Amino acid sequence: MMQWILKLASAELGLTQYSMSGQPSRSAGVQDSWQFTGSDGRGFRLTLDEHAQLWVLDVDAGIDRASVRSILDRAGENARNLDYGGDVWYASELVSEEPDIVGRAAQFARVLGDQVRIDGERRLSDRVLLNFTVDSSDQPPIFVPRTRISVGICVQGPGSGPLSAKLAAGVLEATRLICTFALGRPVAPPIAGPIPASVSGRLQGFVDKRSDASILTLARDSTSLDLFGELPLIGGFDAMQKIRGSLVAYDAAIQQSNTDVATILFVSGMEALAVPNAPWKLDRPVARFVNAVLDLCPGAVDDALAHANMEAGFSFTPRGSISRRRRELISQIYNLRSAPVHSGPAMFALSPMTAVGSPGSMRVAILSELHRKMLLEYIRAPRSFLIGHPLIYPAANSQGAESTA
Repeated sequence: MMQWILKLASAELGLTQYSMSGQPSRSAGVQDSWQFTGSDGRGFRLTLDEHAQLWVLDVDAGIDRASVRSILDRAGENARNLDYGGDVWYASELVSEEPDIVGRAAQFARVLGDQVRIDGERRLSDRVLLNFTVDSSDQPPIFVPRTRISVGICVQGPGSGPLSAKLAAGVLEATRLICTFALGRPVAPPIAGPIPASVSGRLQGFVDKRSDASILTLARDSTSLDLFGELPLIGGFDAMQKIRGSLVAYDAAIQQSNTDVATILFVSGMEALAVPNAPWKLDRPVARFVNAVLDLCPGAVDDALAHANMEAGFSFTPRGSISRRRRELISQIYNLRSAPVHSGPAMFALSPMTAVGSPGSMRVAILSELHRKMLLEYIRAPRSFLIGHPLIYPAANSQGAESTA
């Protein structure tokens, strides 16, 4: 409602400025005092009464009270009718710096295998437009040079204001996480939040390109990363939540200089795809994790088993059938996550040259690939994992011990 008031007051009374103060009201869910003014400082104020039930209107001299009342009535009607207004465009800039291997030597092997160069324009549905620009380099670099990303974000709202700005900030953070996953290296949060595209002078460019079919969807390994348009239609809100949690964990993991901390976060990101939003989510977590990894990316598990540095990286010697080796490796991965959670991470203070080929560094590289492939498969085909369900897969077998079947 407040954003409708701002739009109507700006268009009809020239009151283009607003401010808010006080604490968010529990009943209204908004700040308890709002002021709408023009360049001369005159306007009107809305303040919640002491019971947080009624808005009290105060109009300055020279402002037509009847016009203000009309604006409030129409804004309230639009809000009650769930009229979100039209499209509002915001702009921002993101940057992915060239990796700091001196400071994060544990990530060296991972970056070499994960990094992807992306140049030019991409999209995420018709709501986010991206333009990747890679800095030039005089010599062939080991790592993809610094990459800048211009972002255009379209959200719904009556106009630029507190609601649309909050929505745009949320979309921008999700976009940053998606770009991090697409590039395989961190994308830093913007110094400032998104600004109205009209202010940056890029509004018409965004509008013109919104329906340009020649702009490709941002993807990773040929899998669309459109979490704004495609995924909600396939997996709904539950899948969105799981993928968001997995991306947050991935983003944090690839910034760690300690391999135990990175391990915790990678496994957390993988587990986020399997944990149900249900009261029994804590039942049989290991069995559910093993089942989910095998269901989503069995080929990646086999690649990990065949990796030359697998035994050193995971302190694991495979034995028995391929089925047994797969399950034991995944169980060991889960154990490597659990041990430092309960006892604290081990130190990782090797020199950059020593750390590059260390067991911990190789484990980070293998886990990153496993996490990436598991997440991409989930994006392609979201699903639920029911191990631990009290009726379908009880928490214990007849002997009272958890089974990993």
